[in-house]
Amino acid sequence: MTTWFKDMRRPARLISAIMAAGLVLSACAAPQPRPQVVEESYSVGYLRATVNRPISMTQEAVEKGYLALGIAVREERGDQLTGIVEGQLADQRSVTTDLRSIDPNRTGISIRIGALGDKALSARILQSIKKNLNR
Repeated sequence: MTTWFKDMRRPARLISAIMAAGLVLSACAAPQPRPQVVEESYSVGYLRATVNRPISMTQEAVEKGYLALGIAVREERGDQLTGIVEGQLADQRSVTTDLRSIDPNRTGISIRIGALGDKALSARILQSIKKNLNR
């Protein structure tokens, strides 16, 4: 090979290496998605959470979450501002999930089990809803 050709290959390799490093670093600097659940609290029998998803997507995730846990969906209704999904556990206790649109991309969720609430079961239902929000 001629000296001229060898000299031309070095800059090409350097440029290729710089471009590859740039692609790797740009993936690291890409904006991270907002956390799915912004806040979560349990009080007076209600588990409340706020998620970074539109109400329509959240309602669909609630229904799928109920079905994944074997909870029979008795009724579901909703619009662009509010929604409700009612179900029944095998022990005949009711499960009610109320949805409220906070803004076009955030939804408030309120879960109640039976008349007095059940923190552990409410948390499992919320986990099932979160799994379905990621799909």
